[in-house]
Amino acid sequence: MCSKVMRGLSPLFFLSIICAASCTVKEDRDSCPCALRIQLEGWGRKAVSLRLSGENYLQELSSQGDTTLNLRVPKSGLGLLAVSGAGLPDGPYIRIPYGYDCPRILLAGTRASTGADSASLILSPLKHYCALTIHFSGPESWGEPFWAQIRGSVEGLYADGTPAPGPFSCRADDSQTVCLPRQRPSDILLLDIMMPGQPVRTFDLGGCLEMAGYDWEAPQLEDKSLEIELCVSSITLHLDGWSRTIYLKVDI
Repeated sequence: MCSKVMRGLSPLFFLSIICAASCTVKEDRDSCPCALRIQLEGWGRKAVSLRLSGENYLQELSSQGDTTLNLRVPKSGLGLLAVSGAGLPDGPYIRIPYGYDCPRILLAGTRASTGADSASLILSPLKHYCALTIHFSGPESWGEPFWAQIRGSVEGLYADGTPAPGPFSCRADDSQTVCLPRQRPSDILLLDIMMPGQPVRTFDLGGCLEMAGYDWEAPQLEDKSLEIELCVSSITLHLDGWSRTIYLKVDI
């Protein structure tokens, strides 16, 4: 008789007994984990690196292209950091190696309230780089190849997207796109127009972007295209309908 009753029971019944054995209603449920559901929206199918940190707790994982993650975490509350386009920072911020442009960094950071038996949250990224495409026109007037060298004072990004101070430099050839990290009003961003053996002229690129109406404080930074028009005696920058001409004295 007993065996017949056991055969008639649903498998869910036995599963509930197993779960109850690990954390019953009568026990202090503060020690039980929280079932945390993380929904990744706006990341595409890119792999997203995540770091969950709290008191005596640290977990790092990759989404592997999944858009939904189900985790069991402590009920003490957690800080979450999600990164795409770069690895999780080893130190206080994501560092850009000198001589390279900024990675195409997408970031999301928040605090997760995990005090209940279950919790859910949505992580949507913010774009913290400006992809700047540089075009040269008229270099045949000079008979020499040209390139741009961009120098700045932001070498990385903190978890909240705040610029981290430090030296920055990258090269851009004709029709090449380079990514610039988010800037603060006090940051320096210079554009050196170069030819073999010497710099031709240095422009305040940050000031040019500002005069063209660029907003470094926008949550999602816009991409831009910069045309550098080279003539025998002048250089003109064109950016979103804004332009600036510098006249030169050059022996050719």
